[in-house]
Amino acid sequence: MTDTSELIKLTTLAAASFIPLFCCLVMLISYFDVHSKEQSKTVSLIVAGVFFCSSFSWFFTLIYFLHPKLFVATHSLMYLSTFYFEVLLYYLVFRITRTKTDDRFGCVHFIVPLLIAASVFIWSFFIPFDIQSTIIESRGKIYGDYKLYGLLMTSKTFTFFVYNTIYSLLIFRKIRCYQKAIQDYSADEGHSPVRWLYLLFYLSLGTLPLLLLGSYLGKNPLFNTFFQVLPTIMAIFQSILICYNVTVVNFKIIEPEQTIPVNDSTAEKDHMARKLDKEKFERYMRQKKPYLNSDLRITEMAAELITNRTYLSAFINQEYGMNFSSYINRLRLKELANLQSNPKYAEFNGLELVQKAGFSSYRGYLRTKNTTDRETTVRIKQPSTHNSMGTSDAAD
Repeated sequence: MTDTSELIKLTTLAAASFIPLFCCLVMLISYFDVHSKEQSKTVSLIVAGVFFCSSFSWFFTLIYFLHPKLFVATHSLMYLSTFYFEVLLYYLVFRITRTKTDDRFGCVHFIVPLLIAASVFIWSFFIPFDIQSTIIESRGKIYGDYKLYGLLMTSKTFTFFVYNTIYSLLIFRKIRCYQKAIQDYSADEGHSPVRWLYLLFYLSLGTLPLLLLGSYLGKNPLFNTFFQVLPTIMAIFQSILICYNVTVVNFKIIEPEQTIPVNDSTAEKDHMARKLDKEKFERYMRQKKPYLNSDLRITEMAAELITNRTYLSAFINQEYGMNFSSYINRLRLKELANLQSNPKYAEFNGLELVQKAGFSSYRGYLRTKNTTDRETTVRIKQPSTHNSMGTSDAAD
């Protein structure tokens, strides 16, 4: 059983080392693709760094089991790669979910891991190499006169767990802020990055605690193997999740608003133009039908209406009692109902009609419909005080 358990453990560690490295190459290819947008290039480069650090972190874990003496010579690099994996993963989420253009990622996130790794590296020069090897080979059972250093070498998993927890909570906070902001920015329910970002958070938060359990709870080979193999598999899935969603550009970066040209002579007219009224707004929706654009963003509508994103979002919320995404998708549902009742489109299948109504995918349509049905049920039980949409003919 022990030999089989060791083989399974080492095989999954090797896979966890190789797969992120392969994903890193994919991201580098994407980065050098001349057709990629600048934002996509930046994200691809960050993700390549995430995968590089992840690959080396798991590689050093593999070395820990296979070649303790080599691990002694390189263990400070394990600290650096593991810490930087957490930092770069947070930096990735930070860039995708940034809601304000003046938000800056602090340099301290990169400096602290470097100081920790450097401290471990310098400290190791004061400990005889054979003592370090003995500590690693004994898995912490032999300390000798170097108990403090032995404790450091055998508490790596706990140290990484603390670091992982801190950065997972930072990631969670960023996603929560982004979730609300993106609903007032994009109306594409079919390609929402929030879902996979939450899954990324859960995988990040759950990986190292399982390793901690495997290290500190029980010596049964089967039990120990389970709690070391499972987080490794989760890490592999995490790499695949990130690689896929970044490759297909399943993320939306909130872009700054387009500047509305204003000069001294037209300042008063511009001020009046910003004051949307319901009649003007609904006439624009009827005539232009911007909701037919599946990738519609509020900044585009704001520029068309000569206003800003903040004002338009507040206007929709006040007049119709919903955010930008909900409002646009309700209009798409009305457009779809009109298309379905029009004999001209009798030959169109469901997906074609859904896309013609402005939805990017059938999945996005179903999500919108299910959400609308639930909200309608709630309103029947508890009548809303908000104004009606006032756009019953907006999709006609």
